[in-house]
Amino acid sequence: MRYERKRRHSSGAASVEAVVALPVFVVLFVGIFFLRDVTGARLLADQEVRRCSWQYSLQNNCSSAPRGCENVVGTGHFGDLMPKMEGLMNDLKDTMGAVGVSCSATGGCSIGGKAFKKVKRVLMNFVLDYLSQAVSKRFDANKAIEIERPGVFGGGTSVVRGKYGMACNIQVQTEDNVADLLWDEFGP
Repeated sequence: MRYERKRRHSSGAASVEAVVALPVFVVLFVGIFFLRDVTGARLLADQEVRRCSWQYSLQNNCSSAPRGCENVVGTGHFGDLMPKMEGLMNDLKDTMGAVGVSCSATGGCSIGGKAFKKVKRVLMNFVLDYLSQAVSKRFDANKAIEIERPGVFGGGTSVVRGKYGMACNIQVQTEDNVADLLWDEFGP
């Protein structure tokens, strides 16, 4: 009798569980297929930007994109030194404040040996960065792929991007070419 009563009160529990679990499984399966599509689009975008970047770099010309890559690669450009300049000034300020600079009444200042090495290292890194950016170009490649988002996740489209940056092989650098580039950069 007790068994029958318990059984009578539990009827329909499986139906309720199925009604609750079914939407969860539908969302889960739709999410898995959407994730597969996003991953495939990301791989395709990355593959396209790498292919176009290598073709662009190997043609020894940073002014015209290879056929089929016109909307992927940009024109070559020199590096932006302003953020590095701000970093250099902050490093110098920190170095000078940390080691202390002693100045005499005659107006001469001196830096200790350790501080001089730090300042020299910071300045040499900046000069080397500046020279490398003055004689080399680079370009950026970007590819955006739109994929449809399922209605369960709000519908519309999602954008997946691939990015890649590379140096331009613009010409063979000789001592004369480097000297001309440096003269144009530093000259009067």
